[in-house]
Amino acid sequence: MSYEPGARVHRLENRESVGASVLAREGDHYLIAYDEGGEGWWPEAALAPAPETAG
Repeated sequence: MSYEPGARVHRLENRESVGASVLAREGDHYLIAYDEGGEGWWPEAALAPAPETAG
C-alpha cells in the first residue's frame, strides 16, 4: 500500500501510541511524524492504515 503526505498511519510495533502522519516518501520509506512527538523514517512494510482511515 502506498501513502501520500498527510495520510494517517499506524506503526506496526508494540507500543501504547502508534499513530502517525506521513510527511514525505522516498522509495519505499516514509518520513512520519509520531503522535507522541518526534519523527523518523519507516519502511512501508512497517506501516498500516490508521483504523479511522482504513476503508
